[in-house]
Amino acid sequence: MAAPELWWLWVALAVSIVCYLTNQHRRGSGSGRRPPGPRPLPLVGNLLDLRDAPGRLHHTLARLARAHGAPVMRLDLGLVPAVVASSRDAVREAFAAHDRRIAARPVRDSKRALGLCDRSVLSLPSSDPLWRHLRGVMAAHVLSPHSLAASRAAGERKVADLLGYLRARAGMVVDVKEAVFAGVANIVSTAMFSIDVSDKFTNTSVLAFPPIKAVPLIIT
Repeated sequence: MAAPELWWLWVALAVSIVCYLTNQHRRGSGSGRRPPGPRPLPLVGNLLDLRDAPGRLHHTLARLARAHGAPVMRLDLGLVPAVVASSRDAVREAFAAHDRRIAARPVRDSKRALGLCDRSVLSLPSSDPLWRHLRGVMAAHVLSPHSLAASRAAGERKVADLLGYLRARAGMVVDVKEAVFAGVANIVSTAMFSIDVSDKFTNTSVLAFPPIKAVPLIIT
């Protein structure tokens, strides 16, 4: 191996060790407030605990929560810490009692890559005027009692479509996750745009139409 390549290898190793030790120090300083969870490995964290998770991530997370005896647990995704709430009561408490902390969570680079973080109600800080404006729009025109009552009949029709789709396939193997996702997507798109984004129940592909491009501005 050439000398320059060997030098860069040592630099990369040194940086990795420094990052790992820094992360360990931060984790140790706040260990009194840490939720329980599986012990992370150096650098990769708990990623190996999720290796059997593709398509069954919710089962894996529920199994880990049972193993550690807590509905709230911590996982390290590499060097990135994550808190997982695995019960209905834990999720309700998180959004009711710690909503400001959730709203102030850091925005990951994967979301910044879409270029919508400066216009999204889920990424903007609650002190931002645009966040307050978008919240007002949603409260007045999307989630108001009048709007919800007006879209109730359409929502019930979409639920009936989903149930009819499942009944027609009684005794057959059905991808319930895909069917429910399409049904929920149609309920939301009907309420917001008066149109279906998926024709899953007529055996055609997902539709693409210009208004869907506006959705991330509000809900991303």
